Amino acid sequence: LYNNELSFEDNVRAFLCTDSPFYRLAASWMNENFRTPESYNTLLYAMANGYNRIGEIAKFSGFPKNKCDKYIKALIEHGLVIKAAGENGHTKYLPANSYLTLWYKCLLTAVPNPDVSFGEDVFNQFMQVFNDELVADFYKDMCYYWLEENINDNNTNHIDTKNLAYRNVEIDGVTFDFACRK
Repeated sequence: LYNNELSFEDNVRAFLCTDSPFYRLAASWMNENFRTPESYNTLLYAMANGYNRIGEIAKFSGFPKNKCDKYIKALIEHGLVIKAAGENGHTKYLPANSYLTLWYKCLLTAVPNPDVSFGEDVFNQFMQVFNDELVADFYKDMCYYWLEENINDNNTNHIDTKNLAYRNVEIDGVTFDFACRK
């Protein structure tokens, strides 16, 4: 669907229409897997917008924790949500991929124009999330991968690159993506 003759931005604008396969995919997944996707949409919307612990999701959605837990388990079973280790051993729940994050963060609540496209405000929000969050996270993941594969080539000491304590370390007011002691 990507048109190489158009700029990246123009391709994104083409994807940001309610009749595009890019837009319809999330709704299609939800309708295929759930009788009433509205409740599940609310939970994914919460997760995409930073409410990632069960208590936060329950408070945001208005659902009791046990109902949220049941719905989240179903979302995990269908591959739409992942569990991740959070601070202090608490579990965090996140959309399973960057497409879902973008869709729920930028498109679920966006109101399309009469011509089925979305306005510049939606495009700008989409591009900001894409550039500031997703591309940056992808780049960090690639750097961590490189460290895991290559850091021990020149060192005799093993550095645990999977230890989250070494990531986003603040020293004297400066945050480093990765740091370790030698």
